[in-house]
Amino acid sequence: MRSLVAAFIVMVDLAIVAVCISVAAPLRSSVAHASTVAMWLSLYCVGLLIVYRRSVGGVFLVFFAVFIVCSLGRAVLVYSLGFKSQNFSFESLGAYDEYEIGSGLLLSILSMMCLHAGAFIYAAARRQVSEPLEHASHEHATAVLRRGGLVLLLVCILPAAYDFVSSLTVPYGQEREITLWTQVAALSTDVMLVALVFLVVGYGNYLVTACAIAFYIPQYLLGARGEPTIAIVIILLLHFHVRSWNRHDGVHFRRLRARWIVISTIGVVLVANLFSVIGDQRGSQVFEGGSLLEIYTDKLLHSNPVYELVYELGVALAPLTATMRHVPLDIPYQYGKSFFYSLVCAVPDIYQVRPAYMTELGNFPQTIATLEGASFGASMLQELWLNFGWLTPLAMMLIGVALCGLSERFSVGRNPLKIALVGVLLRVVFWWPRSSVAFSLRYLVVTLTFAVLVYAVSTVMVGRKGTHTGALRNETTQEAPAEERRG
Repeated sequence: MRSLVAAFIVMVDLAIVAVCISVAAPLRSSVAHASTVAMWLSLYCVGLLIVYRRSVGGVFLVFFAVFIVCSLGRAVLVYSLGFKSQNFSFESLGAYDEYEIGSGLLLSILSMMCLHAGAFIYAAARRQVSEPLEHASHEHATAVLRRGGLVLLLVCILPAAYDFVSSLTVPYGQEREITLWTQVAALSTDVMLVALVFLVVGYGNYLVTACAIAFYIPQYLLGARGEPTIAIVIILLLHFHVRSWNRHDGVHFRRLRARWIVISTIGVVLVANLFSVIGDQRGSQVFEGGSLLEIYTDKLLHSNPVYELVYELGVALAPLTATMRHVPLDIPYQYGKSFFYSLVCAVPDIYQVRPAYMTELGNFPQTIATLEGASFGASMLQELWLNFGWLTPLAMMLIGVALCGLSERFSVGRNPLKIALVGVLLRVVFWWPRSSVAFSLRYLVVTLTFAVLVYAVSTVMVGRKGTHTGALRNETTQEAPAEERRG
């Protein structure tokens, strides 16, 4: 992609931001107009990202799609397209007036455009980079990842299986009895992603990838959808990235393009319908296996599964609107302090010495949910508003630059260790639009600690084995001439 094209796209994005700011008053007063603007600008941004996907990378494209669906999806469906869900009678935005929702939509639109501009700022300034594939270090790293992945798998598989089985007896959304064993089991389920990432990158074959995906399929029975889907997307990205290292294993995309478009479209519809069925069954103790196929078929024929999926996932506007109601009126802007508090909250408060305000601001989504008397999760824009207010779009621009850089490093990376660590990080990145910094930090502290420790131990083990094998090989090469001389 030429730098001039990227620079032109950035100027267009910033011009759109300026226009939206100039007409901020009517947009905030009319939810229908704001949601329509959001819909068309979303199509514009996604279209450009698809056209220039090689410049921004697949990682950024996935993140941007998740951001749009979560932040704007429900508002566009309800206020622009007049969609009424058949599965959900509770409207998370019903407690807010039109001006409050319009303000949240305006901030989301500005943030989306600045995120898009940040990606193309990086694309305009970047230089083409490539990472050579060094076979010696590559083989050593893959051997370490295989051994480390197997060790983690053996350690975590039984507790993770217990976590799944015990969760089947608890309705979705209800807390299980907290014991040491249930905490270990839940932790093992998180660490399993590290093990599977190591194995997928280490082996890079279809069998390992299929087994890794199969681990997450049963989690849909628990009512979970976002987390297993994000994990499967990460596994597929890693799989195809590792396969691309072998040039002879490339796919002829021109010949398969039409076929894959049809297959992907059908797959999205079928999976989206599955999400809708799971949404209906979340309140049950367990799924009724006999009626599951009937429910699935009925939903597929009598509703729009894609709209239902977008409707349910697109609730990030609710926590943002609630936050804008209380910040800065009741809670002052934090100017980055809440991120530090989130880092503090990632450390268990065993002796109960943490100040209450740190806990409240470090776990801010829970604080807002308590104030509103509702539970609608978290969003990245919620925490950015808490810290920066109307400067949130500028923060999103910097995030766009950083994520596009990460996406490029993933696209050109050929170091198995770096790719594996990025794969572990992607779970936080992809789920950030519907998550909080506190959750992300807790997850990273646990998973990256396990990943680094296991990789270090596996490196020592493989290094010793390699040294022993090399010594035997040297002894063999030195003894051979002597035997030849004696002969």
